Amino acid sequence: MKYPSFLKENSTIGVPSPSAGASNDQKKNKFLNATKNLEELGYNLILSENIFNSKKGRSANEKIRAKEINDMFENKDIDMILCATGGDFLVEILPHVNFELLKNNPKLVAGFSDPTGILYPLTTKYDIATIYGHNFSPLGMEKYHQSDLDFLEIIKGNIVEQNSYDLYENEYQEKVTGLEYYKLTDKVYWNTLDDKEITLKG
Repeated sequence: MKYPSFLKENSTIGVPSPSAGASNDQKKNKFLNATKNLEELGYNLILSENIFNSKKGRSANEKIRAKEINDMFENKDIDMILCATGGDFLVEILPHVNFELLKNNPKLVAGFSDPTGILYPLTTKYDIATIYGHNFSPLGMEKYHQSDLDFLEIIKGNIVEQNSYDLYENEYQEKVTGLEYYKLTDKVYWNTLDDKEITLKG
């Protein structure tokens, strides 16, 4: 498997919006704060021109969204691709994404939910490691959870041992500013359908 280069100080992160963009003031606020947070960590940011657009769940039409991906992979100054957010319509861009270009210019790519449409073929068809972990948006919270801190270590190549976290957010919480921290309400537990004890690692 090919492992793209991890980030160093002053690395540049490209943030395309292959699905949705910021659809309200809270999400715009979160994107702006994510930019500030990552710049304070020493990274340079190149944001999608359409990151603050959202029309029917799309930041732009499919050809423009695909071009953003292609251009960011072709840009030698960009070291990592961090998808802006999830959504429902990334599948529309796939016929217009130049996967040969992506294969020949491997970069660290991270995202989850709808960006799986980019990560999955890169890993399974082209044997390039990707990170199914974070989108850009959660990094705009005022306070970081341990999972966010772990992600920020992983993109630098610091492979951390990950364990279950103690609590999780059971229900979606309405946002006022967009910068709110997770409301961790319920204890994490793992079980099997037949209640048999198993051990997993890897």
